[in-house]
Amino acid sequence: MKFLSEILTDGDVLSHSLKTTVATTSTTTIATIDGTKYRTIELLIQLTQGTSHHSTKVFVLHDGTDTWLTEYAVLTSDGALTSITATLSGSNVLIQTTQGSATSAAYKIYIVATPV
Repeated sequence: MKFLSEILTDGDVLSHSLKTTVATTSTTTIATIDGTKYRTIELLIQLTQGTSHHSTKVFVLHDGTDTWLTEYAVLTSDGALTSITATLSGSNVLIQTTQGSATSAAYKIYIVATPV
């Protein structure tokens, strides 16, 4: 993952942006957030795959054992290109994508995370 900006903090709130490329239909982690520091995570995810585009807003909440995710404000130019999920791995919250096609997709992700 290539970072577009440095981590910025406003008090304890994390604001971060990154970009990455995915070229598989296997579930792939596109962002990792420290679950010991952040409980609620909001993501704006934009991906481009060829001439197709997909943008979505995602909220994730965890309690250290389970994660809950809601996805809303989904906009696509040619139908859904991916499915976004969240899971815990140790103390990290993993944001994952499962694409419908193995064609390379460029992701730009903006993250705002609220502390525990």
